[in-house]
Amino acid sequence: MNESVQRVREKLLRDLGPTIREALENPEVTEIMLNSDGKIWTEHFSRGMEHIGKMTPDKGMAVLSTIASSLGREITEKQPSIEGELLTEGAPRIAGSIPPKTIAAQLTIRKHSSQKLTVDDYVSSGSLTPLACEYLKKAVKSRLNILVCGGTGSGKTTFVNSLINEISTSCTTERLLILEDTREIQCASSNADSFKTSPAETMEDLVISSLRHRPDRLIVGEVRDGAALSLLEAWNTGHEGGIATIHARKTSVSGAFIRLEYLLQKALPGSDNNMLIGEAVDLLVTIERRGQRRLITSITEVNGYDTAKKEYLTRSIKME
Repeated sequence: MNESVQRVREKLLRDLGPTIREALENPEVTEIMLNSDGKIWTEHFSRGMEHIGKMTPDKGMAVLSTIASSLGREITEKQPSIEGELLTEGAPRIAGSIPPKTIAAQLTIRKHSSQKLTVDDYVSSGSLTPLACEYLKKAVKSRLNILVCGGTGSGKTTFVNSLINEISTSCTTERLLILEDTREIQCASSNADSFKTSPAETMEDLVISSLRHRPDRLIVGEVRDGAALSLLEAWNTGHEGGIATIHARKTSVSGAFIRLEYLLQKALPGSDNNMLIGEAVDLLVTIERRGQRRLITSITEVNGYDTAKKEYLTRSIKME
């Protein structure tokens, strides 16, 4: 880290204050939220939401200004929002707003998961059955394309990390290319590289350009836009064994299909992409948050699309 960046980082940490700094250093904390009323809240793996302190409106505005400066931007009345990565250890994701969008300064810091779990750890915690665990291990070795579906905070990325760990230990020489909006995925593979979106390159751009870098497997942090079409086409034309996540309000197999169809329609309006989905996606895994637990609720094989019946050909995998 060069001297100027170090100075910016030190100023940022000073302005954030001891309460937020301690939360950033606490491995149990997953998110830190400064509400417009000045209250600071955290979310923990084990304890849920907790009110930990307060910040004055002026201090909140100063923090947002420093964060914007550290990102080489400005936050003003005409540009009252900012998103990016905090220039601190682990580069957590941040989103902040000031008036007139909000009553006072508001900030959300989402830390990258510090939990390095294996699929066996999910069994130990009761989040995954032994039978389902063995099936997923075989699916990884068989190079099935796996789509993990869940809502916000359901633990999609942490679970994907466990599947990547399985790839890293069972398919040691395969080249993994990881594509993300923010760097959250953890990969211990000795043959891996990662690309991150930027104002100059969207996720769709990354998917297309990644094919020139000789990947064995493509892993996408979250499919949100036109990248869905490019990714499924890549999965369907010789790049099997990939993993991606998709956000769905309705955490179910049907919810995942509906979300995928919507994204593909945005990429190519008026097209019928059901057959592409049926051919490219091999496995749908749904994950839900129940209290403080994250549970794998279903595993479903996708075996194509029946054009006559207009339905996906699926088979639910026995979990126990």
